[in-house]
Amino acid sequence: MLEALHNASKTWVVKILLALLIVSFAAWGVGDVFKRVTSDNTAADVGDNIITIQELAKNFDREVKRLRPLFGNKLTNEQARQMGLLDRSLEQLVARNLIELEAKRLGLSVGDGELQQMIRSIPAFQGENGVFDKNLYLSTLGDNNMSEQDFLKLLRGDVVRGQLLSAISGAVPVPNVLVNEVFAHRHEKRVADMLVAEAASMTAPALPADSVLAEFHKANAAQFTQPETRQILVLHVTLDNLAQEAKPSDADVEEAYRVRVAEFAEPEKRVVLQMLFDNADKAKAASARLDKGESFVKVAKEEAGMDEPSTLLGRIDRRDLPAELSSPVFSLPKDGVTAPIKSPMGWHLLKVTGINPSTAKPFQDVKEQIAAELAQENAGKALSTLSAQIVDEVAGGSHIEEAAKKFNVKLAYFGPLDARGRDMTGAPVKKLPVPNKLLELAFSTQEGADSQVIELDDGILGVKVEKVIPAALKPFAEVQGQVKTLWQESERRKMAVDRAQKALERLKAGAALGSVAQELGLKIKSTPPFTRDSQPNEHGLPPKLVADMFKAKPGDAAMSITQEGAMVARLGKIVAADIKNNADLRTEIAQGLEQGLSADLIDQYTSALAARYGVKKHEKTINSYFDRP
Repeated sequence: MLEALHNASKTWVVKILLALLIVSFAAWGVGDVFKRVTSDNTAADVGDNIITIQELAKNFDREVKRLRPLFGNKLTNEQARQMGLLDRSLEQLVARNLIELEAKRLGLSVGDGELQQMIRSIPAFQGENGVFDKNLYLSTLGDNNMSEQDFLKLLRGDVVRGQLLSAISGAVPVPNVLVNEVFAHRHEKRVADMLVAEAASMTAPALPADSVLAEFHKANAAQFTQPETRQILVLHVTLDNLAQEAKPSDADVEEAYRVRVAEFAEPEKRVVLQMLFDNADKAKAASARLDKGESFVKVAKEEAGMDEPSTLLGRIDRRDLPAELSSPVFSLPKDGVTAPIKSPMGWHLLKVTGINPSTAKPFQDVKEQIAAELAQENAGKALSTLSAQIVDEVAGGSHIEEAAKKFNVKLAYFGPLDARGRDMTGAPVKKLPVPNKLLELAFSTQEGADSQVIELDDGILGVKVEKVIPAALKPFAEVQGQVKTLWQESERRKMAVDRAQKALERLKAGAALGSVAQELGLKIKSTPPFTRDSQPNEHGLPPKLVADMFKAKPGDAAMSITQEGAMVARLGKIVAADIKNNADLRTEIAQGLEQGLSADLIDQYTSALAARYGVKKHEKTINSYFDRP
């Protein structure tokens, strides 16, 4: 549960409102605002609340999208499940519902006025002049696929939950002695001297007899083995293959324009001014002054406290306004003013100062666009039909070659290639279609057999394995030069490790660092002061030696084998953490400890709530839904 609470703050809604909702409830993730009450659609029961499969799926998708860039945009949903993201997504929703139930039981609530004041104070909803901008507010919500009603409900719930959590966790005092101990541990530094034995600097030993090299060849067979390779025929049909055939006629393009002309029309736009009030009486008073002919800008300033720039919603179309405002505004004549209109944000008075009628784009301006869309549509239909025919043909017992011939589809030949898509020389095979899926099919199909024909996002893919060439140890004579090189590298590494071991023994016996280096022909290096968390590129030590140096006393030495050979480090001095001159760092640690203790309290509290209200997870329903192909 604690993990869910920690990570809920990273969900998409909080990202949208980052730097906007800097309030105590920002640590909570967001579920959907609607639920369906059907037993086979329920992921979990939390007291009387229901978490639907759809809520869980959306929360899971948000978590996957948030983490996907960290994995080079290659994180799949299945991999995310294996990492525990689905379980964590459910825990987030369970925790949120438990707090919601308890807040409701305690009668916690937030008033409309407080909610509106909070929204008006959010910087992202304010114009350059620092005044709340309704148009910007609505467009920001629209950009994030949220309606105003959904956002208000979400915000209201989070404020209430924040009230409860603030009361539970509050400011947890952390003992100074604990803060000082943690600071000292994190910021203590050490300085070490290093003796570096590089394998590359060791004198290459004379090559041994061929019999010795032949034994080395056998003992290290994995390095000299040619992996299994395969020769394959590939059936790959995509939209691009059918694009030329799918080109529409001029008559088709003209007819599509006639049918879809409304799509290519610029919608009517209006220049709109707005006043916004928090109650009806103020709006009616302002409306009365406008009816007497007073200036809209003057009345807005005196009655609503809005200067001229803040009244301007700009040139907008119907889609830019919520339903309760769009119809009245687009029914007005030029210079007309609405009566007071109520919305979730308050009471509005709107004036139309300019009208730009709807206009249609000429056929020639959109001809190429329509032709491309029709071609794509025709290709999609053709691909769907052809794909179904080929899949049915192969499923009915025909070979891939027979199906390709019947439907006039060209096959491509590749090979020999290994499971990584490389040829016999180790070079990548060029122009492999859909490499990952192709190789998966090729290396899961028996020799002489056809794979299953699978559907892709933009086509189909199938493979026939023509020949399998088993993995085999390359003959010694064929790789003798490579064997000699690797044997010498191996011997150099042994020499480097042996020399480092001798250096370690000499240092432990009390010999001076300089004399040991000179005696054994090793390089001396010194590290800058480093902490336990310093990166290797900052000090040059491998992780093992960093750990050893923080266990050592000045003068102690330790050794580690490295990729380049071996290294010996001797601790030079210990630099104690400077608490007095690092007050900011100490404060950060204290705050981190407070947050950790607060999170622990919340964890214990939600566990108690789970016992009070009951939590039942429907694992079979969840697995059934997420196991679907």
